[in-house]
Amino acid sequence: MTMYNFTDLEAWLHYKDYEKTFITIEDQKDVIVKKKLECYGLIFTEPPRTSNGLYCNITWDGISCWPATKAGTVAVKPCPDYINRLDPTENVTRRCDADGTWYVHADTNKSWSDYSACVMNNIPVNGVPGQPVPAIIKEHMDNLTIMKHTGYGLSLASLLVAVIIMLYFKKLHCPRNTIHLNLFLSFILRAIISFIKNGIMIEGLGFSSDVYYNEKGQLAFLPEGLHWECRMFMTIVNYIMAANYAWIFVEALYLQMLISVAVFTEKKHLHIYMLLGWTFPLAFIIPWVIVRSTVDNKL
Repeated sequence: MTMYNFTDLEAWLHYKDYEKTFITIEDQKDVIVKKKLECYGLIFTEPPRTSNGLYCNITWDGISCWPATKAGTVAVKPCPDYINRLDPTENVTRRCDADGTWYVHADTNKSWSDYSACVMNNIPVNGVPGQPVPAIIKEHMDNLTIMKHTGYGLSLASLLVAVIIMLYFKKLHCPRNTIHLNLFLSFILRAIISFIKNGIMIEGLGFSSDVYYNEKGQLAFLPEGLHWECRMFMTIVNYIMAANYAWIFVEALYLQMLISVAVFTEKKHLHIYMLLGWTFPLAFIIPWVIVRSTVDNKL
């Protein structure tokens, strides 16, 4: 489940009507401004709470106004009914840490309110309108999963047999088959990583140490921690996928060179193909890792 902070209020309010509009965009803006002014009025008029221990101060998070909250507790209030695509029957929470400060999310380094339970299934994620899962997909999801695993299993078994044969018979050892072997290996790694991903990740979202089921039985990400194991695993998954596509390209390039270049020598250029197949994906994976960690460091 994506963790929604809604600090980019303008982007949220400019979300166009996708399924049903509760209030207009202009009315939303007016209500937001009114609520903000009311909250700042409380901030300036009410003195800080000092009795009975530490308290987090009254604060405005961009959508809701949070009252002074005792340290070490979680403030709970209904989801706002003046924001489209939020469910007012659910609750939003905000944690006050033991030192009397609002919880700061590790990814954004900002105080954070948990609106996850408020968000309806068809709201936009990262600016892209979401779609409810069609009934026909829900009905056949189990069968589709079985078909996927069966296909990967048959592919993995066939590829392993092919690799064993090509390695066992020395007459098959040649540059052309070396390229074929690397292509087969990329498909084998892709099948293996798919089985691992489905086996160790909870509903494809994260490891058991990264997620939890909330009181409504919904799967959600734990806000604490770096979750580096999950990030590293998904980096490996993306690299293997990219390497698989790279080796398909290398195979096609090799055949093209055999046909079009008369002076082409297989053994002389074999190391170039090996480097291209396994290192070229890094040209995309490394920038992706850097951008995700510096610009969009969210799970």
